Amino acid sequence: MKMMVKLAVLFAILLLLTGVSFAADCSYCYEVTATDLDDPTNTHTGCVQLDFCAGTMISPFGTNMSLFFGSMKDQALGYDPSNPSCVGYFKFHGDDLYVLKGIGYCEGERHTIRGHQSDCCISGSDETLKKNIEPLSSSLEKVMLLQGVSYDWKVDDYPEMGFTKDRQIGFIAQDVEKVFPELVKTNNNGYKGVYYVKMMPILLEAMKEQQKEISELKKQQAMFAELTEKIAQLEKALKQKGNNVSTE
Repeated sequence: MKMMVKLAVLFAILLLLTGVSFAADCSYCYEVTATDLDDPTNTHTGCVQLDFCAGTMISPFGTNMSLFFGSMKDQALGYDPSNPSCVGYFKFHGDDLYVLKGIGYCEGERHTIRGHQSDCCISGSDETLKKNIEPLSSSLEKVMLLQGVSYDWKVDDYPEMGFTKDRQIGFIAQDVEKVFPELVKTNNNGYKGVYYVKMMPILLEAMKEQQKEISELKKQQAMFAELTEKIAQLEKALKQKGNNVSTE
């Protein structure tokens, strides 16, 4: 096991020397099955969340790992900071890193890991775990400063990044950083990524602010319509009174 840990550390250093890269989106969720190599009937299934920007893996199997990515971004070495004897090697396949395969060693046990991207992740959000809670404000005004774009990756200029040739839709990280710096992460190579999932609360509050403006506008329109109706009734009454005077 000591030799295995030494090899894992050496491999991590080699990966760091080749550079750290990450996907266009920072966070991916994988529905995975871990199978005991010594007892194939012993399997565990759960949802794993990988953060390519922060270099972390949150696992339901009791082992959370720090990740080191190779320059091709399709492979990573992981280790548990609280238990360095727990290590894993992961490889990603397909467009947008859809398939995950790997092998893990921990406490004398060996497991193969197979999985695919899924929407299985649930983010921890319990109020008892949080402090300095503040409501978002001016969200609509800030969202109006953002520009959604379509684009192509520079596949030929950065072959080591493993980009897909498919047309993409998203934001420019540098533009988002000017408005919402909390949504942008910069990796060790200086490349920036966006936490797209964290955009949802901002868009929700922006929608609520816009709806409030719409409701206020409707209220003003209703008041204007009511006032117009009263003026019309008053004009009709004055005209009727004028007709009565002329007939007398």
